[in-house]
Amino acid sequence: MAPIIRTLTSNGFAVMTPRQIGVGSRVIAGGIFPGQSQTPSGIDLREMATRYINFMTHAVEYVADMSTSDPSFALRSALDTSRIGTMGFSVGGALSQYVAQMIDARMPGRVVCEFAMAPTVGAENLNDLNEIGAQLFAQFSKSMTIPTVFVAGANDGMGGNRDSALYYRDSAAPRVRIIAGSGATHCHAIVPMSECDLTVGTRGIDVLDGVVAHALFTLYLRPNSNQFAEQRRLAESIIWGDGLREMESSRSPSVALAPNRAWTVDAIERAPEIRVTLNQYSISAPLAPAHAELIAVVESSIEDTECEVSVSAEAPQGMSVWVERQNAREFAVKFQWFDYRAAPVRAGRLADIMSRAMQTMQTTLQTTLQTVRMSSRSPEVTSEFGPNEFAPRAAPPRNVVVVTARHECARGGVAKAQLYVNQPY
Repeated sequence: MAPIIRTLTSNGFAVMTPRQIGVGSRVIAGGIFPGQSQTPSGIDLREMATRYINFMTHAVEYVADMSTSDPSFALRSALDTSRIGTMGFSVGGALSQYVAQMIDARMPGRVVCEFAMAPTVGAENLNDLNEIGAQLFAQFSKSMTIPTVFVAGANDGMGGNRDSALYYRDSAAPRVRIIAGSGATHCHAIVPMSECDLTVGTRGIDVLDGVVAHALFTLYLRPNSNQFAEQRRLAESIIWGDGLREMESSRSPSVALAPNRAWTVDAIERAPEIRVTLNQYSISAPLAPAHAELIAVVESSIEDTECEVSVSAEAPQGMSVWVERQNAREFAVKFQWFDYRAAPVRAGRLADIMSRAMQTMQTTLQTTLQTVRMSSRSPEVTSEFGPNEFAPRAAPPRNVVVVTARHECARGGVAKAQLYVNQPY
């Protein structure tokens, strides 16, 4: 997990991998091995799973309490435990989902997302409730309500692909399942497993994990403020939109050919799913101010009575746009153009326009110089997938109207459509 942890910590997230909690005589050791009963075949899975879920739950409670009540706690002023995400790999991907629900039950509203890499149930037969893996799956899978992202390799032969599909099917949470290609197996890290081929490594799935983890925790753990608005917009596109596809298609040839770095995506599943289509693909702007209207149709996998959808729109310069609901799934998107040539330009107004233009040029020049200065020195922190992979994308072209549909009852379920405006001037 070290590469993903470095990705997150280098971007300002606190990552906890507890080994023990408490001080002095009240220390409780965690992890898999301490206090475990042994069987001829090794560690007893029932004992390990029960211990691990309980320990991790109490560890999170312990740190949250320390961050608010202990003046000597080193991270007291720097740690925000109001939003927590959990993650795990393989059997840990299954257990991290259960831990998330246990924490949520004891600290309601704190856990806001979960990242499960190749989660494995730990049972070959889910009907055999004598197995601890089957018991835990039956207890937790259908009560999952925390937004969850799964990543599994298409060639995973150790349960990650199959079992992530089972969790995805049973979950009641907003969820995304990403299937990695390029021969990706169960090896999200180089560990001594039967599927790990050291000559080809992880086939890039570890890099994909870093991209997804960074985006998921940016979307759900970052405050919804202007400071993080652009990062959150891109993160939302990666988790709930076309961001991963865009990143994959825009990679430079050198990155695409780099062994063990060039991840690919075979499939992406999302629930609840939402789509928005427009009854027109493009419109032509008139020469004089005028009004125009088109219809946005939203398709949702959630019934109307369960969850409403909303639609908003962003217009290019020179236009105003507003949206009016027609019914549960149809929205009128209305436009109005402005013609700045209609009003005569007086001498005073002309001077004002020239002054604003000079200010704009100066601001642009200062911004350009600042960018050059910033780019001339090495970045202080980078992520595992490169300092530019998660950089904000350029704003939409000025001749494109972006129409966005989203679910109101779930964090996620976002779709966008673009309307092209042919400008005659």
